[in-house]
Amino acid sequence: MPEVIKHLSVRPKIRNWTDGTKWTNWDLHEAFLRSQPRWKPHQVDLLRDESLKIIGKTLDLRRSEFQCRGLVVGYVQSGKTANFTAVAARAADVGYRLVIVLSGVHDSLRNQTQVRLNRELVEIGVNWQSLTTETLDFEIPVNPDGFESTGTVLIVVKKICPVLRKVSEWIHRLNGRLDNIPVLIIDDEADQASVNTRGNRRDPDDQEPLDLDAIDGNPTETNRLIREILGRTPKSTYIGYTATPFANILIDPDAYDMRWVRICSPVTSWCSCLVRTGTQALRSYSVFPQMGAMFCESWSQRTLRR
Repeated sequence: MPEVIKHLSVRPKIRNWTDGTKWTNWDLHEAFLRSQPRWKPHQVDLLRDESLKIIGKTLDLRRSEFQCRGLVVGYVQSGKTANFTAVAARAADVGYRLVIVLSGVHDSLRNQTQVRLNRELVEIGVNWQSLTTETLDFEIPVNPDGFESTGTVLIVVKKICPVLRKVSEWIHRLNGRLDNIPVLIIDDEADQASVNTRGNRRDPDDQEPLDLDAIDGNPTETNRLIREILGRTPKSTYIGYTATPFANILIDPDAYDMRWVRICSPVTSWCSCLVRTGTQALRSYSVFPQMGAMFCESWSQRTLRR
C-alpha cells in the first residue's frame, strides 16, 4: 500500500502584491547595515524578513483610494527604529512618494531620528529628499509642491500641535496633488500623544455612562490633527510603533481602526524572543495574563465589528 503522507513541512507560498518589486532602496540600506560592525548577519536577516512581512500587510497601491492602519508591537529597546527605517526603505521601493515620521514630542528624539534616517536612507538611497533637517522641524515650503520629480519625500516631525497643523495646512495647500500620491505615516511611540484620551478627562465622581459618539466627535487636539492629515491623503497607510500597545487597542473609540497587529521580533542583541503572531502572541505578550487576554479580546471584537 502506498505510504500515507500525514504532514507536509513545505507550505505553498501565498502571493502578495509586493511580489516582483525591485528592492533598490532596501538593498542599499541592507548593504549599509552589513557594513557596520555592530550589526550581526543574523540581525540583518531578521530585519529583512520582518520589514518584508510588514510592508506586505499594507494595501496594494494600485487601488484608486485606500486607508490602511496597522500596529507594530515591539519590546523596549528591541530595534523598533531599525524596523521602521527598513519599512520606509521598502515603502519607497513599492511606490510610496511621501513618508511622514511622527517622532515623539521632544526635539532630542526628533533630531536623533532625522540623523539616523538621513544616514541610512536619504544619503545612500535613490531619489530621496527631506523637507526637514537635523536641527529644523517642518516648515511649509515656499514652493509646496515637491512631487514633480520621481522619488520619495521624507518628513520627520515632532508630534505636537503647532507642527502637525503646519503639515496639515501644507497638504491642504497642495490642492489635490496628493490624491494619487501614496503616503506612509509612521507613528513612533504611538501610545504617546496620538491616542484620543478625551474620555479619561472627566470628574471621577461622574457616574454617567460615556457618550462615545460625543468623545469621538470631539477628540484631543493631537489626535484630531493626525486624523485630519490622514483624511487629506486619500491613499495613505498609518503604521504605529509601540512597546505598550494597550492604550491604542483598549481605548474606545480609537482614531485609527487598526486592521492588523504585528508582534515585532527583536533585532538587538540584548533583547530576544521567539517570533510569535496571532492570538497566542497577543495573549502572552504581557506579563499580566488578564491584560493580555483583554488586549486580545478587544482587538478581536473590533475586527469582527468591521
